[in-house]
Amino acid sequence: MIDPDPHLFLPSLDTLCFPPRTWAKPVTLAFSQLGKPTDNAYIESFNGSLREECWTVHWFEDLTDARAKMQVWKQEYNEDQPHRSLKNLTPLQYKAQWDTQRSENR
Repeated sequence: MIDPDPHLFLPSLDTLCFPPRTWAKPVTLAFSQLGKPTDNAYIESFNGSLREECWTVHWFEDLTDARAKMQVWKQEYNEDQPHRSLKNLTPLQYKAQWDTQRSENR
C-alpha cells in the first residue's frame, strides 16, 4: 500500500519495484485513494509520525545526511519511543512483556 502523498513520491519508484528480471517475484503497487486515509490507518499514522518527528525537525544537506538522520529516527521509533498501540510501552518493553507472558503460559 502506497500513500500518494507528494512528499513520499519517488521518481525512481518504478526502478525499485520493477528491477531487472533477476528477482523471482514481481512487486504489485497498491495506491491508497486520495482523501481516503482510512484505506490503511497504519500507514497514515506512520507517515504522520515520520513527517512530524523527522522531516519537520531536520534539515537534510544531502542524501547521505538524510539517510543517516532517518536511520537514527527509525531506531528511536522502533526501539525507544513509547507507542499508543503498545499500551504506551516501547517496542522493546512490549516484546519483553510478551516474551514473559508467553513463557509463563507454557
